[in-house]
Amino acid sequence: GNFLIRPVNYTGTYNITGTTSVTNGTANFNAASTITNIGTINLTSGTANFSSTNTTTITQGTFTQSGGTFTGTATFNITGLFTWTGGTQSGTGVTNANGGSDFSGTAGTGKSLTNRTLNLSGTTTWGTATTSGRTFISVSAAVVNNNGTVLFQNEASTGFQGFFGGTFNNNGTVRRTDVPAGANTGETAISGTVFNNFGTVDVQVGTFRPDTGGSCGGTCAGSWDVSAGATLRFGGGTYDLSGPITGAGTVNFLSGPGNSPAPYNITATTSVTNATANFN
Repeated sequence: GNFLIRPVNYTGTYNITGTTSVTNGTANFNAASTITNIGTINLTSGTANFSSTNTTTITQGTFTQSGGTFTGTATFNITGLFTWTGGTQSGTGVTNANGGSDFSGTAGTGKSLTNRTLNLSGTTTWGTATTSGRTFISVSAAVVNNNGTVLFQNEASTGFQGFFGGTFNNNGTVRRTDVPAGANTGETAISGTVFNNFGTVDVQVGTFRPDTGGSCGGTCAGSWDVSAGATLRFGGGTYDLSGPITGAGTVNFLSGPGNSPAPYNITATTSVTNATANFN
């Protein structure tokens, strides 16, 4: 099904096993609609609103969004690859990216996550061997749960920015890596968005910057690994960490209190600037 230019308010039964495409139009699957199949989704501009009360959970294949707004109250289970290079995900619903994700995009592009919950499983790739420059997600009162592996790779600047609050819960692995191997002095910033590490943060190259603190009150038992030449920088906010911080890299504590009763074994440099680092 192709939704072009004009708004469509749909209240019937929708059963498409091929491709549903929204370009410059508005597709409202309203409360009275029933969604049996939706196939592959391709959203380039316009709005796709899934708010059916008859079909509150929708399972579909691949999902590609390069622009526009995806919104509504439904829970979306994506079994294939979720490719998100631009546009907005909003509404009170949930997006479950169960088949892995690609958030790479091009330099200077951004994506917005507003109110919605985004659950990441499998491998999420952010950046390519040739991409450099700033790509980001603006998080507004939303939650990101990583249950797989997020790879920030070979970009000069990548990360999440939360302008009106939001939370990133890492239950899996967040890794700043270099593909292919080479010089990488860029950084990944999680700024304005609370970052809770229950899994593993692995900083292999460049700088990883959680800049807003955590909200788990000392229950963040995830590990922090910093390789030689790499930097882990704790910015503003308060961090109550109970997991180990280890490696041959550098750790910077900046502009906020940090409390860590866990093992601390950094063999390069530990720097404290305008901050309080409590090794309890």
